[in-house]
Amino acid sequence: MDLGTILGLCLFGGFMCLAGLHAVLVQNQAQLDEVIAENVMRREKIDSLLADIAYIDSPQGIQEQADALGLEPATQVATLIPVKFGELPPPGVDPFGLAEFADDIAASLDGTVTSVDITIDSAKDSDGVGIEDVGSEGVGLGGDTSVVEVTNGGA
Repeated sequence: MDLGTILGLCLFGGFMCLAGLHAVLVQNQAQLDEVIAENVMRREKIDSLLADIAYIDSPQGIQEQADALGLEPATQVATLIPVKFGELPPPGVDPFGLAEFADDIAASLDGTVTSVDITIDSAKDSDGVGIEDVGSEGVGLGGDTSVVEVTNGGA
């Protein structure tokens, strides 16, 4: 083989390698363009949903939802006054109406749980006010409706 043939074969092989690399680059660029297009569509969808959320949270959106649900404006405004922990007496009856389900719950437990003891020491409520030794002791799950007793040892 002479030098011209070897040089020609090397150039041919080099050009084939470049053509293969170019094909791979074109294919990867096409995939990248598809991913970018999908991201643009998703960003537009997110922007649309954020605009919908902003409208729903606006006074006009809330009014529209209230009208759709048949709600009417209040005739009187009530102001709630915060009360410190322990200043109010406990309710005389079950405020959530769960006492009627106590027997069903006890029956479903089939006597496997006899009591529940909960103790929270040095806890803080959502306003950062300390609550000391709040606990519920001896909540029986027997046949009779049990009364949960919460005591405040820190007061």
